[in-house]
Amino acid sequence: MNTVGVLLVDDVPGERANFEHAFGRDLTVAPSIDQLNEQLRRGLTWDLAFVDFNLSSQTSIGLTALLRLHHERPATQIVTYSHSPRAVARSTQPRHITGSTRLR
Repeated sequence: MNTVGVLLVDDVPGERANFEHAFGRDLTVAPSIDQLNEQLRRGLTWDLAFVDFNLSSQTSIGLTALLRLHHERPATQIVTYSHSPRAVARSTQPRHITGSTRLR
């Protein structure tokens, strides 16, 4: 097997760009379970994997990827995450403790 560093299982291009910036050539991207399965069949292994629970698939979710990685590559450390568009929108609007929309 060939260890290639970091795996990202996420189908959002913006997230991919952030991870590519952080990890560069050490990053392997699997935007779908099918692509993850193909990488597993090719014998790739990773030290670390980031798995988004909100994959846009009708047949599988991030939990599917998490379980597949845990079963197929038990030595890979797995970090799961999820983001809600509403939570992201809320966090991008800074508010002062008094409720102002601008920080002072």
